[in-house]
Amino acid sequence: MGKDGNNNSRSDSDIEQPPRKIKKSYDQNRKYLECWEKEFPWLTSVKSAGKVVAFCKLCRKNLQTHRGTLLKHEQGMQHKNTANSMAISRTINFPKKSKVTDDLKRAELELALITCCHCSIRTTDHMGEIIKRNGKGSVLEHLRLHRTKCTHIITSVISPSFKAELKKGVQGKKFSLLVDETTDISVEKLLAICIRYFDEDCGKILTAFLGLYPIVHATGEALFKAVKDSMTEYNICLSDCIGIACDGASVMVGEYNSVWSRIKEVSPNCILNKCVCHSLALCVQKSFEKLPANLGFLLADIPGWFSNSTVRRQAYKTLFESMHEPEEEEEEVSKSIKNTHMPFLKTSSTRWLVRGRVIKRLIENWNELRCYFSIAMQEGTQDVRYRARILHEMLCDEINYLYLIFLSPIVSEFEKINAFFQSTNSDPEMMTKELDLHYRGLKTRVFTKNGDKLSVSMSDLGALFNNELNRCSRENKNPNFVSAVVSLKQRCQDFLVDVIREVEKRIPKNKAIFQGISALHPSKVLSQTARTPFSQLPLQHLLKEDLNIYEEQYRKIICHMWSEDGVFENGIPDNSIAFWSGIFKYENGLGAKPYRKLALYALACLSCPVSNAVVERVFSQVTCVKTKYRNKMSLELLDSIVRIRTHLMIKDTNCVKFNITDDMIKRFTCDMYNAMTKK
Repeated sequence: MGKDGNNNSRSDSDIEQPPRKIKKSYDQNRKYLECWEKEFPWLTSVKSAGKVVAFCKLCRKNLQTHRGTLLKHEQGMQHKNTANSMAISRTINFPKKSKVTDDLKRAELELALITCCHCSIRTTDHMGEIIKRNGKGSVLEHLRLHRTKCTHIITSVISPSFKAELKKGVQGKKFSLLVDETTDISVEKLLAICIRYFDEDCGKILTAFLGLYPIVHATGEALFKAVKDSMTEYNICLSDCIGIACDGASVMVGEYNSVWSRIKEVSPNCILNKCVCHSLALCVQKSFEKLPANLGFLLADIPGWFSNSTVRRQAYKTLFESMHEPEEEEEEVSKSIKNTHMPFLKTSSTRWLVRGRVIKRLIENWNELRCYFSIAMQEGTQDVRYRARILHEMLCDEINYLYLIFLSPIVSEFEKINAFFQSTNSDPEMMTKELDLHYRGLKTRVFTKNGDKLSVSMSDLGALFNNELNRCSRENKNPNFVSAVVSLKQRCQDFLVDVIREVEKRIPKNKAIFQGISALHPSKVLSQTARTPFSQLPLQHLLKEDLNIYEEQYRKIICHMWSEDGVFENGIPDNSIAFWSGIFKYENGLGAKPYRKLALYALACLSCPVSNAVVERVFSQVTCVKTKYRNKMSLELLDSIVRIRTHLMIKDTNCVKFNITDDMIKRFTCDMYNAMTKK
């Protein structure tokens, strides 16, 4: 073994031989001299065949222990070329260490936060250098931020700080869960969990992001294990869960062997709320099966025709403009024409609010589309002429147009209600009214007050539908049109009947929950006539402890002159959450909060989830962050980015307004590079 630690033993045949004039017997007893290493820096000794020989560290070659051999080797071309190549190798110049101040840490934290919210982390490699170059004379002069450091700041400083803040705020509180699973771009199954609770520091009900948890098999057992792990991670008890919102999948809400059945074992009084937004979308989707199949083809194929072709889009725009050229005395096209949208929006089963807009755009562009496809079926290439002819024939059929006229207001109303339920803090009182009015409005169109089904001729299919039907009847001379209209009206009535049944099947449980919680609306709590008795308030299991205190506070709250006490600046609010948040903050002359327990109970009830819209927004963030070009992003980084973005959103701030906390400065040490550091 040589001095450099390498085993470089070779056979005698590999050893470079001395000049021939040296006798072999004389050479055998030569010894390696360490003083040669001063003359030849590239030299060291190794053992070969039981004896010590010379070894060139550059050429990796054994040499005979003879000075003449060493001199000859040093002058050889192989040794010189190797030495020259080693001489031109790059040297690394390490920058001088600068003192890391808190101001410098804040600057780097702010830049990492902006990068996390708006762009790829790789951007910091160049952005940091540019900022440093232009920051002479300021704290930015000492900036040293690149993608590795930026990544660790996000995953080991900012995200854990937000996580610790959430952990502190949610402990000991009653809460609700919002759960759903998805598959990302890298075909990895993820379970997203959000929590809804009342935050005493900000005085609001917040819907916060708990985390993304990987799963392999989407079974009830695996999903429930992920939920339990999240509860353990945040040191909260699943028994404090008062409600859960999820979609209607059997693995989530099944009676047996589901996530819901397992949660109910731990928290028997937990309320299950199937997402209203999912339910409303499914009501329309299921009822569409009562309509002709060619309508679905029309809604999907016309936007699909233009979806991936700039040439087709431009050709349609040119045709549209030529059909609406202004007259000579007019300077611009009329406002209604300007506001007409192109029929390029595509339908989607996962986007709840898009079907109605697609129908509306097809109606607005009906004549223009008919003209466009009449040209396309003649001038298009052979592979598209048949498809264009089919679409043109469907657009020439007035029955299809009348179907869309009938559907447009109904689908738009469903999507309007859907959008209302997607709001984070919708009031239960308003939810109850909206659902009830929508259901009753639908029912009066095809049923009498006694529940009897009206005849087709007496059914309310819409005023615009009737006007367009009369126009088409006057203009259409086809003898088969009359029989087609009879079938049209019958199928429209069947659609209404079916959508009413779908609403009755999917909505009642949700409606009952909202009606119970609506008892906490200020218009009922402070009313002498509409006030709900204390024994009939919702979620009675939350009142078991200190029942007398809750009842006494509920008895006194109606006697308090809230409008004169200055608790609410602009009068008593019409929103339940705003009202009870103000009651919670109220202090009497002694500095006590006389209605604190009652307010916490009411706010816990109001934290029951309404829909899964927040989790769907989390999935939108996942799709934006983990793209096709960033498909190898680690789950830790993805979770951190989504956590930071959602935290800023629920706190109603952004990366510019956010103030770096002392906890982040404290975490910003060299330990953040250690993957095992506790977050």
